[in-house]
Amino acid sequence: MESTHQEIFEFIQSSEQFTDERTFLLKLSFFWKIIIWISVTSSLITGWFAKSVIYLHIFKTKIKEQPINVLVFIEQLVHHFCGNFVLISITFSLPLGLSIAEMIDIYVGNIISGNMYCWVYFYIQTLNITYRGVDGLGIALIRFLYIKKGNWLKYKFGERRFLFWVEITIWAVCFIMVYYFGSENISNRTIYNTCMGHNDEFEVI
Repeated sequence: MESTHQEIFEFIQSSEQFTDERTFLLKLSFFWKIIIWISVTSSLITGWFAKSVIYLHIFKTKIKEQPINVLVFIEQLVHHFCGNFVLISITFSLPLGLSIAEMIDIYVGNIISGNMYCWVYFYIQTLNITYRGVDGLGIALIRFLYIKKGNWLKYKFGERRFLFWVEITIWAVCFIMVYYFGSENISNRTIYNTCMGHNDEFEVI
């Protein structure tokens, strides 16, 4: 009986300390929401144009002469997809005055819950940040080996085989880093909290 009273007391105490404050975007006035929406939409359009130019340039080059462009292309593709996922989510939710999670629950809740969508949102953004860092290191390694062992790389080991294993290694490292970062239970998971509509004081369980 005493243990039950203690549990009730701890529950009440934790409830009083719990904060559920809305994220900054949802506190903005209508005018500033419009300004942010225009900025995000402009960024989305500009990004599509810039990426199209990069893709066109890569397609025009001879991959056999510049195989490193394969890694550059994959990096741009990953960045493009992840960035669009986030920007499109914000573009649709902001004018409605809803968090991304609330928007998903209302309009497509029968397919995927807002909470699940926010975890996807979180992992996609984490992958985006992680991949760019790890891929940059991979590209730097390849450039270094081309300078030091270019002939061996081309005629002995094989460029395609080398690029394949580099890319496999990059993805493996990224997935490991994303997994361990995501499995850590911390309250400052800003990307997830933003999607849910809470600031960093909201505790992620």
